[in-house]
Amino acid sequence: MLVLFILQKSDAHPIDYAEWVGAIAAVVIIPITIWGIIASRNKAEQQKLVLKVLPRLFVEGIEYKGYNGEIAIILRNKGETAYVTNVKYTSGDIYLYPAAVPFDIDKQMRKYLSIRFKDPTRTTANFQIEIFYDNTLNQHYHAVINGKDGSINITLQEPLK
Repeated sequence: MLVLFILQKSDAHPIDYAEWVGAIAAVVIIPITIWGIIASRNKAEQQKLVLKVLPRLFVEGIEYKGYNGEIAIILRNKGETAYVTNVKYTSGDIYLYPAAVPFDIDKQMRKYLSIRFKDPTRTTANFQIEIFYDNTLNQHYHAVINGKDGSINITLQEPLK
């Protein structure tokens, strides 16, 4: 404002306020717009990066060892490396052998989770196992394996907030 006042007093340079408003708007609005474009582009690039390093766990199958009643759940990773930080048995008719955590499941690699029926005479069980894991960007994920009457699958796989 002081600059406008000083320039207004000079008879040699009459002030065109529209030009000043336009210049000030350009100085303020253009950088804000450019910053917004860069921020949205960075967000899009960040989302692409997250998708590139996303682990994709799935249950490939199970192996039943009848001689000791143990079942091995074959967990496989279709995506990038998953760093498993915790495996939790949450409910059901099984015992989960403690997995040595943390462990990694690299792309196209397998990991076996060992379980045993609480009732050794059973051949099917209902259970739920939670797996907590990270990607290479240290973002946290959660997966739930459900077993019901002989079928087993991952029913939930989502990022943790």
